[in-house]
Amino acid sequence: ADVSKHTVEYTMDLAVRGDPLANAVTLHMVTFADVRIPPIVHELTAARPRREGARAQTVHMVMPLYERKEEFEGFVARAAALRGDFRLVLVDYSPAEVRAPALAAAADAGVRIDRIDRSHESFNGSRAIALRAGIDKIAADAASAGERDEVVFAVDTDMELPPDFVSTILARVVPGRRVFVPVCFSFHQGRSRDTLVAAAKAKGVPWNRPQHLYGQGWWRSEGSGMMAAYLSDLIAVGSYDETITGYGTEDTDLMTRFEKAGYQVYRSKEPFYYHLWHPPSRFGGHQGLHPGSAVPDGKAKADSAASAAGGEGAASKAELTAEAKKPEVRVHTPTPLRSK
Repeated sequence: ADVSKHTVEYTMDLAVRGDPLANAVTLHMVTFADVRIPPIVHELTAARPRREGARAQTVHMVMPLYERKEEFEGFVARAAALRGDFRLVLVDYSPAEVRAPALAAAADAGVRIDRIDRSHESFNGSRAIALRAGIDKIAADAASAGERDEVVFAVDTDMELPPDFVSTILARVVPGRRVFVPVCFSFHQGRSRDTLVAAAKAKGVPWNRPQHLYGQGWWRSEGSGMMAAYLSDLIAVGSYDETITGYGTEDTDLMTRFEKAGYQVYRSKEPFYYHLWHPPSRFGGHQGLHPGSAVPDGKAKADSAASAAGGEGAASKAELTAEAKKPEVRVHTPTPLRSK
């Protein structure tokens, strides 16, 4: 109760100052804590009218694609239900049989996909190289069109996003100040949103409450593979490091540079951002190396192995215990914000 009271007061303070973070905190209080929000908070956090003639802000998703045919087809099918102005920049290393059916379905559904053809290149598992290519294309397109700053969102084929992901991302990122790194919920093998809803329905309880989630998977509290930021801020910190070889590490490396540069890294347990279980790829996960590094992150490898095994190994149980005690919203501000 005390936490809820303080959170409401904190949200009202943010709302009075016009800080878009108030929208995010309000969402989590309503979704996760059954907190009654004072009417004044809803009024203050209501979307402000767009200036006449202003262009709707676009969220540019960047996605590497190699293998994972079923995951990509599923992502495209779900994308048809997403709301808001978005496009998918696909950095495509896959053979035609992987991409063709989903691209055809996307065209039929009106999902905008701009493809960067890397199918003639060998893919070494470096997510950093693929994401950097997509971000460079977004920057080139914006420059040629004379557009204002763009919002970039790094995402993978194995994610399920909420229909309003565009508006929630735009409420969290602030140019020159804040980047958004959602904490997704990762399903165990054989579990999905459908099994989550069915289990809650059998108990006669709301399906999207934390106490019903934990038996289905775990929060990826330390992962930062999904990331939203303004293009100018990505450029300011050097974007993704292409010298990192293999899969993984590029995300934590980028977040470290954002924090050192004085940005807020806003992390929250997102109620409808789901990581879908899949067999491990031949590139593994969280094993990327900086030049000169000795070994991959052992804890990350253990967590990945527990997930691949179906899921409730020692690493996952320890994480669940720790996560249950953490607040839903965390904002890291390690250094004073730079002025802009």
